[in-house]
Amino acid sequence: MAKTYNDIMTFSSGQILTATQMNTLGTNSDNTLVPATCGAFHNTTQSIANATFTAIVFNSEPTNWDTDTIHSTSSNTSRFTLTTAGLYLFNVTASFAANATGRRLIAVREGGTNFEGNAGLQVTGGAVAIVNASWVVNVTSTTSYYEFMAFQDSGGALNLLADDPTVSGTYCRASVTWLNRITLP
Repeated sequence: MAKTYNDIMTFSSGQILTATQMNTLGTNSDNTLVPATCGAFHNTTQSIANATFTAIVFNSEPTNWDTDTIHSTSSNTSRFTLTTAGLYLFNVTASFAANATGRRLIAVREGGTNFEGNAGLQVTGGAVAIVNASWVVNVTSTTSYYEFMAFQDSGGALNLLADDPTVSGTYCRASVTWLNRITLP
């Protein structure tokens, strides 16, 4: 269910607040203190085909970190569906298996077609490649979904590593957090 952020009304001196006005203020306060936010991670490897943008699947969520039914761990697990309009902060960190050839990129895609931005690195040496990126995204539609996309061009399939906080350098996690109800034109 989408969180609501109503306009704050103007009050006059001596005015008695109605229950509706008090509830509006309470809802705005609650939703600002606990904004629409979600974190997810992938706890197994995922093969990324050569030279192809592939949606990263996130099969797990930290406990109690989906305040607006943004992500599902049972269906369409690559999607983050944002039902509250506004500006959002998107974060992703992904570790690609060690390989000395090519580039590693992460991008945000809206609605299965529109790329919102990407970040990456040219690989040197044969170490694990960690890509960490953040974007501020203007969400105007309350029915669209967003996906984090992985790309690599090593010459063959290459795995994203499983998120494992006990092993340094193995990350596959993402989050989206509502920042502000203002949408840009």
